[in-house]
Amino acid sequence: MKEFIETLKSCGYDAHFVKTKEEAFDLSKTYIKSNMSVGLGGSETVKEIGLLDYLVNKKDITLHNQYEAGISISLGFPHSDIV
Repeated sequence: MKEFIETLKSCGYDAHFVKTKEEAFDLSKTYIKSNMSVGLGGSETVKEIGLLDYLVNKKDITLHNQYEAGISISLGFPHSDIV
């Protein structure tokens, strides 16, 4: 895993390894700044670590939340129409 993290870093990614969902949540929060626009593209991990609830309740950011009622990643097309 260490080699993989170093490879990601060498490609310009800010990669980290954490052992628990609590560590992942705490690390994720450090990237969210006031007046920031945050988009969610769909992630079970975001929900599982508690980050989704945190973002929904954070009033000093603009959240583009695909989980919000009326928003769909399918762009209005039934899933069977997506190629």
